[in-house]
Parts: sequence; structure tokens; C-alpha cells
Amino acid sequence: MFSMRWLRRLSAGPVDSDFQHFTALKIRPSCGHVIDSSFTKAWVTSQLDQGDDEFFCPICHVAWSWMEIKQLSVFTAEEIKAMEDKIAQINSGNALLKKCPGCKSLCSKENPETNSIICRPCSTSQPKIFSFCSDCQQEWKGTSLQDDLCGNQNCYMLACLLSCPLIRRPGSSLNGCPSFRACPKCFCLISHSLKGCTMVICPRCEHHFCFRCLRICCMIPDLMFYMYPENMDIMFREYWCIKAPRQTAVSFC
Repeated sequence: MFSMRWLRRLSAGPVDSDFQHFTALKIRPSCGHVIDSSFTKAWVTSQLDQGDDEFFCPICHVAWSWMEIKQLSVFTAEEIKAMEDKIAQINSGNALLKKCPGCKSLCSKENPETNSIICRPCSTSQPKIFSFCSDCQQEWKGTSLQDDLCGNQNCYMLACLLSCPLIRRPGSSLNGCPSFRACPKCFCLISHSLKGCTMVICPRCEHHFCFRCLRICCMIPDLMFYMYPENMDIMFREYWCIKAPRQTAVSFC
């Protein structure tokens, strides 16, 4: 975190010898203050590293929107993508800020009373207004942006998979897995009883699969190491149980 001594130097104007490394291109945000671009870059990065996604001018404390920070040309495209991933992680439970399924940039909901979010970058590059659902994060197919439903039949399923809490069972093979999975065969939503092994049976199609890696046949790392401590990386590479991420594509069932 930057100390208040640095902020006082920034607001005073002249730069002393201890502050010479912040002498790059100057920028002027919407608040009107002229600020060193390298200082702004380091300060915004520090805020995100601490889990804080609220940005403001260090001189007058006027809030800066994320869109404004992106337009200051301080960060590269790769840095913007990495930072937006951090912001998305910080705001994973925030219904007002979601990642666009098209350009993958973060967009904020302009009207909290609707489920539609307009992506300005995609709308600029396309001959139409591009919007998506804040729940299932798919392109909006409803007749109106003011509708409650986005028009995607699998909205409720995908919304559940994207927003369900993670399993918190330290020491368990299911620790960190989403609390809901979709059956890989029929896409029926399934939760684990948190008892016994990681294998589950779909109540609809009776498909057997591992709740952790979503595959039919696997062996959890602890069991593999216990049974084959010397050859597990060679003999059972294809059966290695790697925790699958949240499912982001399902069909209506």
C-alpha cells in the first residue's frame, strides 16, 4: 500500500529525488488532476492485490470507474485482462458487475431492476446493441431489455452453476468444488451428499461420474499415491482426478 507521504508529494506538485521513478507520462482523469501514469498504474495494481476494486483519485478522492481507468491508456491489453479477472473474482457475488460473454470485458448493470446488461464495447463494434443476462451470462434473447427473463431456456440451470457456493470441507476431495454439478450426459442438476466417495449417480439417466472431475473413471490423488507411490504419474496419468472448474455450458433438460 502507498503511504500518505507519497500522496502528499503527489498533490504538492514538485517531485523530489525519492520520487524520480514516477516521472513518466502524465494523465488527467475526469476529476481534472494531473497525475503521473506510472504512479496510477502501481496504485491501481496495489488496490487490486489487496482485494479492493474501488478506485478514486488519491488527491481529491473522487471515484474513478473501471471504464475510465481502462481509457487512460496506462495498462496493456494483457494487463487489463489479468486485472479484470481479479475484479471478476472479487465481485463473484455481485449481480451488478459481470463479464461479457462476447469480449470478456467487465460490464456494470445500468438498471438494477432488470437482468439485462449492455456491453458498450460489443455494441460499438456491432450493428446492434449487444446485451447479456446477468444470471446466466448468455446473450440476451428476450423481446425487451426490461423483461425479467432473458429468453434462454437453460438460464436457471447455468445461473445455478455459475453462482452456487463452493464446498468448504478441508481435507475432503470435494473441498473447493461447486456445490452443484450438471450431469455430463443429460445435464440434470446434482448436488453431493458430502458422504462417501466422490462418485455420484444421476437420478434421471443413472449415469455414473465423479463429482470432482466429472469423468466416468478416475482415481483421487491420495488413493493413487497410497496404492502406487512410484508409478502413479506414469501408469495412471489418464485417470488422474483433476478438479473440474465450474461448468459454463449446458443444454436444456
